[in-house]
Amino acid sequence: MAALASDFPIALKFPSLRAQEIIERPPADAQSIAAVVPDVQADRGNELMLALQRGDTAALRLLVDLYNQKLFTFIVRMIGDAPATEDIVQETWLSLYQRRSSYTPTHRFSTWLFTIARRKALSELRRRKVRSMVRSMTSERDGETRQFETPQGTFAAPDACADGAIVSVMVERALERLSPQQREIVLLRDVEGFDNEEIARILEWSIRPGAVRKRVFDAREAFRRAMLELGYLEH
Repeated sequence: MAALASDFPIALKFPSLRAQEIIERPPADAQSIAAVVPDVQADRGNELMLALQRGDTAALRLLVDLYNQKLFTFIVRMIGDAPATEDIVQETWLSLYQRRSSYTPTHRFSTWLFTIARRKALSELRRRKVRSMVRSMTSERDGETRQFETPQGTFAAPDACADGAIVSVMVERALERLSPQQREIVLLRDVEGFDNEEIARILEWSIRPGAVRKRVFDAREAFRRAMLELGYLEH
């Protein structure tokens, strides 16, 4: 795990869980596959960020307590690598702290925070792609046949009887069938509880609201079809 800059005023803690254990954790509501962020928490984020601007470092600890686990779960599902996720989450909090004076609460705090984290995760995925291409070219040059690929999360069905655990594995397998953009949409909409306007901001779309609604609808419909193909029964 990368060390935070010396001027960061608090220490971050992460769950002692592997990425697979985070991924296999059943959703809070297996029927809707959603864990919506409460509105009061979103409002609290803006209040705490403004307090941090005024020099209250205790507000930073409260922000971390509110959002650190959500950030970790979102990013680990994007990149499938717990150690790299910890680094990205730490970099996100450091960026937030360094840019605290420029923060303006025009939208929900979580929208701003997740935008920072997503950009860092995408940068990591691009670096991995470049490394994979370089390794592949090196392999071909040396006459090797071994393929070098970016590590992906694997989702082996657990030996469990609980319906929630089975549905959780279905969810992850269904997410794997989506395009990267569809996967992000479903995670932001149905796991993190962002509305369409906030999703457009996080994903940095400059399109009309109707086009946003269609992208969100198409992604959720693709996810629904994938779940049905995997044997999920709608009630």
